[in-house]
Amino acid sequence: MPHYTLFYHHGSASMIPHWLLVELSQRHDVKFTTHHVDFSRNAQKTEEYLRINPKGVVPALVIQNDDGTSDTITESAATALLLAARHPEANLAPWDVGSLQYAKYVEVMVYLANTVLPSMRDWFYAATDSQSTNAATVDTIKQMAQRRIRAAWDLLDKQLQDQPYLVENVVEGKWQPTAADYTFVILARWSRNFEEHAVKWKNLNALIQRMTSRESWIALKEKQKLDDPNWPL
Repeated sequence: MPHYTLFYHHGSASMIPHWLLVELSQRHDVKFTTHHVDFSRNAQKTEEYLRINPKGVVPALVIQNDDGTSDTITESAATALLLAARHPEANLAPWDVGSLQYAKYVEVMVYLANTVLPSMRDWFYAATDSQSTNAATVDTIKQMAQRRIRAAWDLLDKQLQDQPYLVENVVEGKWQPTAADYTFVILARWSRNFEEHAVKWKNLNALIQRMTSRESWIALKEKQKLDDPNWPL
């Protein structure tokens, strides 16, 4: 079985593969180590780290193979998809890759990665990315981001109307969460910073409560040293 090394920064999108690795280690004895990339020291831009991830961001997931070689994958959604695919015993994705359920699983992952996550970035980095000192401009960007996030929460909340998780993934008669649910919760945590907090949506809140009751979430919070250890309230 391969060994994983995750390069992460606390509170960032690298929480997604970190959480999945904790889950896999607790339930399926998957081995991994972590290296914290200290943004306060600009460690993500050092020559040493850029050799690992030329993008200069986190996460970077290094896979040490049994034959002594290693591979690296970046982008949080990609690492989540990979871990789910490499460990089918964990039921983190529908098992039949040719099924409609699997396509819907990929659809949700892509939606979270391509729509929700960029909208979050627009909100957090409106001034930085726009390179604007005009308060009205920055506020307009934030408002646009909030509208997209609100629309996403409406859509996902409706998707959860008659099911416990975002994607149908039933194993031996019991619904199981997929990597999409883990990914969503990390993004939902970010929304605590603004009015469109995901917990205000009934079905999303139920999913958040369900996922954050897992032992792996409790362990992740300790490992990540989060500044909001009591989230969600």
